[in-house]
Amino acid sequence: MKTGLIATLTTLVVLTMSLVGCRGPSPSVSPLTSPLAPTSAIHLSQSTPPSTVQPLVYPTSQPGLATLTGTIVRSGTQTGIQNDLFLGEVIETSDPDRPMVGLDITKAPKAVLAANTGIFAFYDVPSGKYALAIWQPLGTPILVEDKMTGGTLFLTLEANDNIDLGTIEVTIP
Repeated sequence: MKTGLIATLTTLVVLTMSLVGCRGPSPSVSPLTSPLAPTSAIHLSQSTPPSTVQPLVYPTSQPGLATLTGTIVRSGTQTGIQNDLFLGEVIETSDPDRPMVGLDITKAPKAVLAANTGIFAFYDVPSGKYALAIWQPLGTPILVEDKMTGGTLFLTLEANDNIDLGTIEVTIP
């Protein structure tokens, strides 16, 4: 019985030692120059010495698709929104100055949103013309306003775009 237990413990120690030293192949991701990129590196664990600090790396979109990043905060308080954020498809009308925005939340690109910060990222977005839409569960989605024009903020994304919108302030009732 003692021999079996010692063999099992030895196997666990060897497995643990090999796993701790094993990192595996690097994922095929590259850092983004966006508000999602970290301002400082993080430690992998409490026991990792500062000399082996690894920076955070965020994924990029698949070839031929776009990436859109930024930070969206409430006007006045500068707190990040917690609502879902979608890209609504712009639908051209007979009046080129008054397009419509279609939003089907089951199919529209949805942002990855960092909790309480308002930092967002859309990955793998097909080329097209879009509007940012803040989802209101019991109401009409809010289209993000373009502060320069006073109208809806429209975005045209092309294949392989990597666009950082910076910080966007919104008023949510």
